[in-house]
Amino acid sequence: MNNCCVSREGLKLLTHKGRLLFLGVLAVVFFVALSGPSANAQVTLGSMVGSVTDASRAAVVGADVKITQTDTNDVRTTQTNDTGAYTIPTLTPGPYRVEVSKQGFRAFVASDVVVSQNTVVRVDAQLQVGSTTETVNVTADAAVLQTERADVHAEVSSTTLIDLPQPNRTYSGLLEMVPGTTPPAGQISGGTNNPDKGMNFSFNGTGTSSSTIRVEGINAMNLRSQSNQSYVPSIEAIANVNVTTSAADAEQGMAGGATVSVQLKSGTN
Repeated sequence: MNNCCVSREGLKLLTHKGRLLFLGVLAVVFFVALSGPSANAQVTLGSMVGSVTDASRAAVVGADVKITQTDTNDVRTTQTNDTGAYTIPTLTPGPYRVEVSKQGFRAFVASDVVVSQNTVVRVDAQLQVGSTTETVNVTADAAVLQTERADVHAEVSSTTLIDLPQPNRTYSGLLEMVPGTTPPAGQISGGTNNPDKGMNFSFNGTGTSSSTIRVEGINAMNLRSQSNQSYVPSIEAIANVNVTTSAADAEQGMAGGATVSVQLKSGTN
């Protein structure tokens, strides 16, 4: 009888071991979740794409593309593919200098190319036949249409935040400039008067709890109400506000409405 049945003490031992095994597995899963890359962080970065052609608009294969962030002197390089196209992802937002070169052509240089968070900037280059010591310089213009992504978004720059008057000196007060935005309720309930509570707002007919706010890629929504921001940075500390109102990418999940991404200012070199 003792050989085929488990004693009460043995059952307790097995139960204790089972609890330890469960806690061990839970700890491993928690560690992997913390150590893995966060998809939300992609929202804080930008990308650059373009195509390189010659005077006859034929693709230039193997052209060297070098971009330099002028604030930090951070350099990224790549080459054009078989169709003359190039892609440089995960770029820190800021101003860039773009240089394109190929043996037998004049070098192409584009200055003041601004990359913002959650945007894709296109810089095309047309190389002219000549010596590599010769350079064609152009000044980049701000893109009028976002042609590289399907989402619908708007930008609120640091210049707009500082120059436009608003009663509570918070970026939330300027979100109503974005098409499809319902003006926030309680103009004096948030902002610098109450930095631990943002104003409620909604986009395209959704509720105030449908949107999400990220500061530097981290969810900043209040866990209790899910309609207020837990902390509102001052407008002097903000570099850019990106608002995606519809057709958001998968990396901007966790929202049934709009996604608001706040980028803070950083240092230079």
